[in-house]
Amino acid sequence: MKLAGDDRLNNEYEIGVEYFIKYAFGKTGEKEKIKCPCVKCKNSSFGSPNMVRDHLLTFGIIQSYNFWYHHGERVGEDAFESPTVGDDDGLIESDGEDEMETPLRDFFPNNCGFAENDMHDGSSSTRREDPNDEAMRFYRLFDDFQKPLYEDLGLSYEKIDACVNDCMLFWKDDEQLEHCKVCKAARWKQGKHSGETRTRENGKRIPQKVLRYFPLKPRLQRLFMCSKTASDMRWHNERQAEIGVLNHPSDGKAWQDFDENHPSFSSEPRNVKLGLISDGFNPFSNIANPYSIWPVMLVPYNLPPWVCMKQSSMMLSMLVPGPKGPGDAIDVYLQPFIEELKELWEVGVETYDASKCENFKMHAALLTTINDFPAYGILSGWSTKGKLACPCCHKKTAYLRLKNCCKHVYMRHRRFLHIKHSWRKKKDVFGKK
Repeated sequence: MKLAGDDRLNNEYEIGVEYFIKYAFGKTGEKEKIKCPCVKCKNSSFGSPNMVRDHLLTFGIIQSYNFWYHHGERVGEDAFESPTVGDDDGLIESDGEDEMETPLRDFFPNNCGFAENDMHDGSSSTRREDPNDEAMRFYRLFDDFQKPLYEDLGLSYEKIDACVNDCMLFWKDDEQLEHCKVCKAARWKQGKHSGETRTRENGKRIPQKVLRYFPLKPRLQRLFMCSKTASDMRWHNERQAEIGVLNHPSDGKAWQDFDENHPSFSSEPRNVKLGLISDGFNPFSNIANPYSIWPVMLVPYNLPPWVCMKQSSMMLSMLVPGPKGPGDAIDVYLQPFIEELKELWEVGVETYDASKCENFKMHAALLTTINDFPAYGILSGWSTKGKLACPCCHKKTAYLRLKNCCKHVYMRHRRFLHIKHSWRKKKDVFGKK
């Protein structure tokens, strides 16, 4: 709900303020003070009815505060029971569906496929399951909007200290070590002159490097807890594919070969196939200051092509710290991701499908990697320099060593079609150059 109009001098706005105060004290059960939602206080301080009234009339209410969760409004409450503009009180403005109603219908269990009008065309014979513990824990988080975003959605990240020389992670059995097992470098930053371990204001020691890892399982589970994206995760299997047309990775040979080699995985279309993206970049605007941080991102290929490559569909898996790129030591930082990926492949994780209102065991696999040629060499461990730089041509790589500049160049790599290939007869389709 929201107050009618934006003009604080308007009589409808003043009436709306009175209605809000009456509503808030009635819903919260408070008798003396409530949180003030004015632009100045932003629900961070409490005030008496007179103070809240004065603030709302003077500063105005927060424009985005349309769902009054600080003042007793609950999910599923019918916002249209309140008077609208034109009624005797003229207090509330209803301009269609509440902007909070659509996502909450997807996420909250009372609205997530349990409505009477969404019982599979009214059939009462269809067996419907309750969400599992993980799904219910997620739905309950919507009752508390006062926490930061990560805590509300349960999608936090882990901080894992790393060796300053990229030798190891202070993780699992090595979590309590003070020095690197390989190079013996100190785990904590030290003062240049004093040599003492540096600490923050709260007394905690400052590590040399920190890997930020975003767990994969809860992020994949979220894709199925929304009824819209849950159905999209089956799109690759339920669509009508065009023969001979490559519209989606599932039309490609790699996907099809994978399904043939792993029939138990492919028998469940909701099992997730992922693409991994990684490359280094300078997060600072000053190019003269060399710094390379490596994000590792994942793309769920189950989604339709117009969805999976959107920024909102890509999942950040980890941030490998700088100032230098990890090089071939990136496998050190990939350990948490590989371990979780193995678990998703071998064991899976119980997941709630909001579109079908049922629980299932979800598995995941890494299908492809997306990167430029230098990053390809880092991720795969293949040297992209020297005589055998091409991983496809291998020993047949055509190279030439330039004596004056001491570099390898790769000439004579034009490849011709087979003598009987059908494209050889379609000269008008290709350009002359």
